[in-house]
Amino acid sequence: MRSWTSLLGLLGLNGCLNWDSLYGVPCNGGFVNRSEDCQSPEPPPEPSGAVDSGACPNGHQVEQAGEDCPPPVLPPDSSPPSTTAKCGNGQVDEREECDDGNADDGDACLNTCTMARCGDGQVRRVIEECDDGNAVDSDGCSNRCLACGGANSGFVWLENEHCYTVHDGPLNWNAASAACGDLGGHLTTTFNSLELDAVTQGLPGVPTRPIWLGLRRGAGNLFAWVTGEELRNTFWPGQAAPKDGACVTLDRKLNEWAAEDCDSVHAYSCEREAWTAFDGATNAYQVFYQLKSFPEAKAACERRGAHLATVFDKNEHGAVALLTQSSFWIGAEAATVNPKVFSWVTGETVVYENFAFAEPNEDQTNDTCVIIGNDEAWHDRGCGELHAYACEVD
Repeated sequence: MRSWTSLLGLLGLNGCLNWDSLYGVPCNGGFVNRSEDCQSPEPPPEPSGAVDSGACPNGHQVEQAGEDCPPPVLPPDSSPPSTTAKCGNGQVDEREECDDGNADDGDACLNTCTMARCGDGQVRRVIEECDDGNAVDSDGCSNRCLACGGANSGFVWLENEHCYTVHDGPLNWNAASAACGDLGGHLTTTFNSLELDAVTQGLPGVPTRPIWLGLRRGAGNLFAWVTGEELRNTFWPGQAAPKDGACVTLDRKLNEWAAEDCDSVHAYSCEREAWTAFDGATNAYQVFYQLKSFPEAKAACERRGAHLATVFDKNEHGAVALLTQSSFWIGAEAATVNPKVFSWVTGETVVYENFAFAEPNEDQTNDTCVIIGNDEAWHDRGCGELHAYACEVD
């Protein structure tokens, strides 16, 4: 229930009211007796943090009138809103995916503080060949940002988003393999009849000449793909593997393979795939299948503006190990002063390891480097061995 004072206040009668003379002189919103002087009203008190006894705005209880409310207490791990939040300040603020402190749209973080993605219309150095801002595969820039098709030679197969090109050469098998590597790919592989048909029908040019494929004899005199995948489907005439010839060509007119001397010269087909970037990460990875020693692989990655892949935890290991079924170099090598301690090519000491059982076990009198095998475990190997290799862009 309201008090009489509050009710009078609602009627505009608060202030200086004299009940002896309701017909007196107006004074500060009330009345005084005609015989009294009207006094100036007292100024309102200066605002402060003091309150009457009771609750402060933040819920704190004060004991008596005049006591100051304490400052608000922030929850753990919080801070006052930033008054300097700005894209480009080098700090990842609210609603920013990244902030590298520069205005360079060619790196992993755009000047809008969003992470670079294929399709954003900006070409990210090293890992994107083009970026036209759309998802059309037939306009010369694929939706994986490979320059392929359209005015460019070759075509994109929608089943795997790889780019396939044909080159007249003629080159021997090793030279053709190296040429494809220089383009960022490998000699074409055709794992099944669908891919075989796509290659024979999609490649431009007259299909009367044989072209080199990425298939040759390997361990045990068995044919193997350069990418390490299992050879499941074969397309030999009569389905019988030939006894002679170590490298394989494709007759695009007959859709058949032939085994030939690797030193013979032919046109060749290259296959390229996009760099792999995992969700939420700025790093991107690519495996290259031209067999190289560790020093050669290290130099090859550096020429591309990258470095041999580094692995800092089990999640990254799992992602990198699944890039291919082939064994490949990563960027770990044994320290000279302590062969059991490995370091990354980027300078950090290897802390996380995923060596196979009883490894490392390489003869420590030799330089020792690390591969990820097709068992997805680490193995120490002599640095002069030849393997595929994985490059990483930060």
